[in-house]
Amino acid sequence: MATVATPNRAGKVFARRFIPVFSASQSLCVIDCHAGSVLCHVYMIFQVLKAKMRPILRKHREMEKLMPIKFKMTLGTITLFLSLLNPAFAQDDETPYDASISLGYVGTTGNTEITTLNTQFLLTYREADWTHNFEFSGLSSRENGIGKAERYFIGDKSDYALMNENQYLYVQASYTDDRFSGFDYQAIASLGYGQYFIRNDSLTLEGFTGVGYRQNDAKLGGADGEAVFTLGESFDWEISPTSSVTQRFTADIGDKRTVTRFEIGLVSNIIDRIATKIAFEVRNTSDVPPGIKKTDTQTSISLVYTF
Repeated sequence: MATVATPNRAGKVFARRFIPVFSASQSLCVIDCHAGSVLCHVYMIFQVLKAKMRPILRKHREMEKLMPIKFKMTLGTITLFLSLLNPAFAQDDETPYDASISLGYVGTTGNTEITTLNTQFLLTYREADWTHNFEFSGLSSRENGIGKAERYFIGDKSDYALMNENQYLYVQASYTDDRFSGFDYQAIASLGYGQYFIRNDSLTLEGFTGVGYRQNDAKLGGADGEAVFTLGESFDWEISPTSSVTQRFTADIGDKRTVTRFEIGLVSNIIDRIATKIAFEVRNTSDVPPGIKKTDTQTSISLVYTF
């Protein structure tokens, strides 16, 4: 008789197999499997992706040695983070959060061997007058065993609603580690005011502006900091019950350099919680170290799991 992997059983199996990776010293990490439906969903989709990718990975056995360690831990770290959310969320019909994980992979063999992997984790969490928007993204690309691109981004924007629910104050912080940009890292923190110009079930448009401070650590020129003026906007449009468009733009303007980021994506639902996302992103830094291009672009097609 076949055994059915119930959420409790899946949570226990996941904990038994993967939680030791996150143990520190000889301490134990405990997960409440009875309330971990979010964790179990992540585990199940990870197993599906693993099965689909297995034939491809057989042809790229060297990939395990070539891909950065950070990527190997990304999905596990995100899963552990989700398990720390309030267990009561899993029992509510309307949860105070929206989250998604996306993963894209391209592999070629023959005259040129190229492996490219990109991932993104998005989380929106609402409590009382606060709305927290968290993002983690990573990209790695290697050609014939030589790194061609490696970038990691982590950021959060927290909005506090005013008496007029379409207006808010915000605090924002982000950290970018781009190994091929000429900078060891770029970090920024800012605060300001935002407003929703359109806000309904199918269409949302908001804009925000603020002031902050940016730290730039160039590989050759050393670290420097400057005050910045921030402008940004966000647009979401649900075209149909199965398709939506998302678009984001931010500009951090300083005396020494201006950093802009533009992204647009089309999300199409395949089945239940699984969708595909076609995205295009442009990043521009007005002043960069010698030999580095000012503009980077990224076009990606990813599989997205939403929960």
